[in-house]
Amino acid sequence: MDSVDEHVRFAELLDIYGNLLSDRQREYMRLHYAEDLSYGEIAEQSNISRQAVHDAIVHGRESLCRFERELSLLSEPKPEGLNVERIAEIIRCLERIASEDILYDTRRLKEAIRDLKRLVLSEQTDV
Repeated sequence: MDSVDEHVRFAELLDIYGNLLSDRQREYMRLHYAEDLSYGEIAEQSNISRQAVHDAIVHGRESLCRFERELSLLSEPKPEGLNVERIAEIIRCLERIASEDILYDTRRLKEAIRDLKRLVLSEQTDV
């Protein structure tokens, strides 16, 4: 069972990085964290097993934690002067890369993440 703090944290991470998850992970996590449905309720609604819901949410949480470890968009204080357009552009690039069916070349993904991190961190020090 998730603690309240964990539940809130994953809801926030889902808001930030949700578009980088698979459609299935994003939907099940949204139902669990935003709609507060149990795994059993999601399974019944989706006509799948409770274990399948559990697995999708566990993998989704692992992905969200990995994104946050790399990008730290939730844990870092955000200055008011961030270049929102540039950040949105890099996030759209990350979404395109992550939506590819098979991701053989992770170089482009790593470069986009590095660009985003560099942009966010450099603008924090400029403020």
